[in-house]
Amino acid sequence: MKYLTPNFWNLFRDTEGKFIGKEFEKLVQDVLKLRFGGNWEQTPLSWDGGKDFVNLTYDGKSKSWAECKMYKKSLTTSDFAKTLVMAINNSIDSIIIISYSPLVKNARIHLGDFAAITHKNVQVFDDTKFENLIFSCFREKEFAKYFPDFEYKKPIDFTYSTYTYYNFVSSDITIEWSQINELPALQREIITKRNNPCLYELCFISNLTEEEHLTIDFSSLFNEKGQLDYRFNFVNLPAILSQNRRIRNTDLLKGILQNTKYERTLRPGQIFSLKLYFIPVDIGELKIPSFKFQFGGIQENFTSKKLIVSNLSAPPLIGGLIHETIHRTDQVISSNNRVVFQIVSGDSGVGKTRYAKEIIDRLLKYNFHVNLLDGATSNCETHAKFIVELLTQLYKLPNPYNFENKDVAFNVYEKDGFYSKPDELVYSTLKLCIQNQQIEPNLYENELIPLLHKLILSRRSALIIDNVQSLDEESIELLNKLMVLNQTIGQNFVMYIFNTEVMDYNSKPGSFYNQLHDKTLYKSSLVRIKSFKLSEVTLFVDSTIRLRNNRYFSKEHKNLFQQIVKSIPAKPFYLSQFIDLLLQDEVISLEEGDFYINNVVELNNRLISISRKETDILSARLSKLTQEQRQVLSVISFFGELDSMILKLLLDKNLEITNWLIEVNFLKKEYEKLKFVHSLMDGFFVGKVEEQRAYLTSETKNKFLKNEFLLKHFPHVLFTISPQISLFDNAVAKIDKLSELSKRNQFYANSILKFIYLSNEEVKPDQYLYAVIKVISFASFNDKKLFLIKLLEMWGYLKDYIPPDDIQAIFYIEIARECGSFFAVHGEHAKSILFLDEVIEKVKGFKGDNRIRDRLIARLTNRKGVSFKQAFDFDNSSKSLLLALDFSIQSGSIIEEYLTYIDLGYIYYGRDTERTKEYWKAVHRMSNQIEEKIFNSDPETGLACILIKSLYNGIIGEFENSIVLANKLIYQSRHHCSTYYELQGLRAKAFFEYKTDASMENLENQLNKLIHLSSKANLYKYHVFAFHLLAIVYERYGKYENAKRQYQHILEEIKNEEKFGRSLEICLLISDSMKYYNKNKFKYPLSSHEISLQCGNSKYPLRTLGIHSPFQEEEYCLSLA
Repeated sequence: MKYLTPNFWNLFRDTEGKFIGKEFEKLVQDVLKLRFGGNWEQTPLSWDGGKDFVNLTYDGKSKSWAECKMYKKSLTTSDFAKTLVMAINNSIDSIIIISYSPLVKNARIHLGDFAAITHKNVQVFDDTKFENLIFSCFREKEFAKYFPDFEYKKPIDFTYSTYTYYNFVSSDITIEWSQINELPALQREIITKRNNPCLYELCFISNLTEEEHLTIDFSSLFNEKGQLDYRFNFVNLPAILSQNRRIRNTDLLKGILQNTKYERTLRPGQIFSLKLYFIPVDIGELKIPSFKFQFGGIQENFTSKKLIVSNLSAPPLIGGLIHETIHRTDQVISSNNRVVFQIVSGDSGVGKTRYAKEIIDRLLKYNFHVNLLDGATSNCETHAKFIVELLTQLYKLPNPYNFENKDVAFNVYEKDGFYSKPDELVYSTLKLCIQNQQIEPNLYENELIPLLHKLILSRRSALIIDNVQSLDEESIELLNKLMVLNQTIGQNFVMYIFNTEVMDYNSKPGSFYNQLHDKTLYKSSLVRIKSFKLSEVTLFVDSTIRLRNNRYFSKEHKNLFQQIVKSIPAKPFYLSQFIDLLLQDEVISLEEGDFYINNVVELNNRLISISRKETDILSARLSKLTQEQRQVLSVISFFGELDSMILKLLLDKNLEITNWLIEVNFLKKEYEKLKFVHSLMDGFFVGKVEEQRAYLTSETKNKFLKNEFLLKHFPHVLFTISPQISLFDNAVAKIDKLSELSKRNQFYANSILKFIYLSNEEVKPDQYLYAVIKVISFASFNDKKLFLIKLLEMWGYLKDYIPPDDIQAIFYIEIARECGSFFAVHGEHAKSILFLDEVIEKVKGFKGDNRIRDRLIARLTNRKGVSFKQAFDFDNSSKSLLLALDFSIQSGSIIEEYLTYIDLGYIYYGRDTERTKEYWKAVHRMSNQIEEKIFNSDPETGLACILIKSLYNGIIGEFENSIVLANKLIYQSRHHCSTYYELQGLRAKAFFEYKTDASMENLENQLNKLIHLSSKANLYKYHVFAFHLLAIVYERYGKYENAKRQYQHILEEIKNEEKFGRSLEICLLISDSMKYYNKNKFKYPLSSHEISLQCGNSKYPLRTLGIHSPFQEEEYCLSLA
């Protein structure tokens, strides 16, 4: 402070020199009352430990809030973050922050972002501004009270800056200045591509104690006709200048404006932020011109900013359907008053992200706040991280996972308002995610979800999430809960993007995707982007490789064009990569933004050398790179993404190499992180990751291993690069937290397994047992057969292991159960039973909690009973399951007891109705009492219970109740994103509607849903079941040829044992189909040998089983003779 120097603040210090907060609060209260008027009352101790003031209106509702801070250090974002959260969740119109010490730059900028997003007024009086505020309202009386040693005299020569401003350019529209820790010593070059949306951010701060008018003149961006200069395509400027949030005027949409000035009145000390989105159209260095402004009687210019625009633009957007969809979406965005969801899907490389960028341009034009997340990035790799990323985007807070790497890389722990400890930077709702890597269910349901709804609806905003298929189950659940906003009142746009080529339809993301495409559930816009047709390839090539004098490549060079069609996959990504290859080889060149051919012969040679294999183009491009360039790409291959500055420091490389790799479309930079330009490029390099080791020298590896940030955040990557015991525990822990099934994670997991097998017992099972299932799941890459083989291999290292405690015993038993399943699934039932018996005997000797030991024995004995059932030994199956039931009851495990009753009923289902009723009646009775509890603890078991209740009601003839419960199962399955139980529900509903004589049309509709969903989910059993029931429906209604076609489908499907396997259901299907063929005197298409293969061996001939088809009234046996 200039006049009230520290020696005048003695009344605010105790004898030890520490500040007395209560005295400072009294001072602030008097300043508020004298300067701002109103009824300022002090609140009780708030949840963040500070005291605040509210200005109450006549109706008792708070409208203004003041926060006071008396710290010696400069204030950072974290010091008032909780106050901002409370302001959002309360009816606060304005926030006044009063601080003895100054706010750091980034804290001020963040307050401007907060004000712009929430439409709240934020006023700051810190350091000299607070001093000025005191002098504006205090007189002799107040000075004598608080500053008795200060000699007050009037007037005082109080000279100070009238305003402060910051302006900033970013190549990423989701990154704002307050979200990054920009250090002047290491200024990052702003590089972008042509036609890529960028952000110009302006933060303006009034330093006055009175209201003042601000005028910003943007005329430098307009030509003399009042149109935006094409070089400075500021897409949302017309919307800002119009001061109208609903823009429909035709001239306005064209960018024609009479008024080029932005005006507003700023309150005392007010901070505000203005965001302009622009799309560069010229290559090279682009200078954003300065803008004139006038404030407090002063006229000045904002400083000019520059960025580098690379010569590669986004590929052209081709396809009439896509352009029509964009046009319709544009109309919805500009005029709709409801929350709109759009679901975009397609295979890799077809242009989903390119389409999304086009929609983002439209959103920015209408002044939407765009929040862009990518499920495939490290910021979304766990549910906790996803929540942090989502909330920091919505609040425009610094994401600790983004800035912390800069702190460590530069060895800076407090600069520009950021600390290296993330929990000091974010709201308390985020602390839980960051500290514990999880969030409490009650907080999640009662606070987080309503908060997200409120945040999204509180402003004109868009939420775009790419690679939804890569998110974990909990994150998918969160997106599912957001769907309740669909078609509610609001000006909001939500886009979910799915890569269907890599999506597992039987996973939770796959189930969510299927739900979103069910028009009976959601009225969302569905956009399916496909590979190019020939006409679209022609358009793409002709619009990309130009010939002079407006000639068309496809016509002038027909043979070359036909070779392109023959050799290059018809996807924008590969066509663009081929053009990048030609650029690298200087076969073509770029002039004035368009590509032109330099050498037709070489172009032909390149085409001949490339087959239809998708990797050939990328291999050819890779072969042209230098050693240094490949070293950079090798690092990204291992990490997937890495901050450019860390890469520079670790490799001792300047930014020119990475900038060039960005320019030629190998890499891209998002959130200041380097990553491969496309998932297909990423997959290509992951496939060659072993080759990339050669480019990592020992010196480079040692640098990696000494870097604190990498050790903390990427232990699994460092372990993969350089396997060693010191990294093992952290690497396993990291992999256990990952969720995405990806080739890179498969590589990490295989490195863990390899180390375990070669460690000569240096690694103990206690270190990895908890994560074995996850590690092997990643290592097998969703191949169930490979998963079981790898698990059995692991068991060889664990069979003599004695778990030291109950927790390790639980992990151990789960592995044993999976191994027991392995033998049974492959028809080795006797081996499965013998194996499980050995493990059960071993568990009986475990020390620890008897109830836990009984539960573990119950689980193993239950699995043994199922193995007996799969071997058609129903007597021993019943004995094992009854024994498992006893152990379940002894252990007090309701879930185990419940599941055992379900399995007991299944033994007799279709064979002994009375016994099935007996066991499932117990399930029905128990579930009525504890269904909610079961769902809270284990949703999968809850879904199983609803299915059994539906089947039970069917057995006792209550078909209407069965249908109601089947509908409930379908609903709950969709809510919990379980494709398996949704299929079960659809099957049960169709069957019981058949039993109630529903119309053929209705049953066809139901069963076609089952066929469609089971095909997408690759659950062939339900696919075949649907054909089976459909055949029976056609029989009932006399459509015999239709029925025959369904049976033919069935018999073709069940020949493929890899798809279907052996089961009693197969026998029933064969039995029904034989009966139908015999009745109608058709030739049966399966031989006796094929029937024998499908239905078991001579030990369990079906004639001895008394099989009862649940679809027919009578029993019959199948002869294998």
